[in-house]
Amino acid sequence: MEICIRKFANSSNNVIEAEEVTTSKSLVEDDITLPFELDIEIPIPPEAENSDFDGKIIGGADVPIDRFPYQLSLEYKGIHSCGATLIAPKWAVTAAHCTDKLSARYLTVRAGSSNNQRGGQVVESSRHPIVTQNAKPILLAEENSPVDEGTVGTVSGWGFTRENGAISKGLRAVRIPVISQARCRLAYGSQITDRMFCASLRTGGKDACQGDSGGPFVVDGVLTGVISWGVGCARPGYPGVYASVPVLRSFIKSVQAYTVFVVSCHVTYWNVI
Repeated sequence: MEICIRKFANSSNNVIEAEEVTTSKSLVEDDITLPFELDIEIPIPPEAENSDFDGKIIGGADVPIDRFPYQLSLEYKGIHSCGATLIAPKWAVTAAHCTDKLSARYLTVRAGSSNNQRGGQVVESSRHPIVTQNAKPILLAEENSPVDEGTVGTVSGWGFTRENGAISKGLRAVRIPVISQARCRLAYGSQITDRMFCASLRTGGKDACQGDSGGPFVVDGVLTGVISWGVGCARPGYPGVYASVPVLRSFIKSVQAYTVFVVSCHVTYWNVI
């Protein structure tokens, strides 16, 4: 998975359309735009096992948007395709594969609604901020801050409620513990890099799934990971892989410094910010 950047804002008709530009070469070098992956096994902390979110996004609990005001629905031609996270009034971050090979003109985000089909504010790419009730940016994790084994994060989105299932209309959430890089590499080998971390229960059963990609992994109120990939959904022995925000923070901030819409693309996946 790689990282790309895009600015979102509101136009006069409450819809935002993205304009794409080529970034400087420094923003698309391999040491920045690399894939992310997963982690493996550990004892499960009691707070994860006894979460107030019963189960996972697959079979998990409905949650109100006012508890997750940073959560966005990334839409392609008006239909939910991925999650995204509001990190500033004019900026959102999502997974690279959610926008790969797609024209920016067809991408919008929906903010401030628990339902991915109605309500809130629909935004195209522009130079105006998202300003709607129940939409609020989240802070980024500090640069290179540790994402330790056993850390419990909250994952949210509108993805499948079971593997090979269907998109959920209502927002759902679940708490999942981070596993060690060693355990993650047992499942995925050398695909796992320092730009990734993994999270799962040893027995599976709690995970993100298709349609959740690009959404947030939040720890103590800060964006710590971006939902990326995995084998299946909630399978034992196959943790979910997340892009590490602490590792990528400096890149994200460098993109936010631009006053134009920036899109930096790499081989297979990219992130939109």
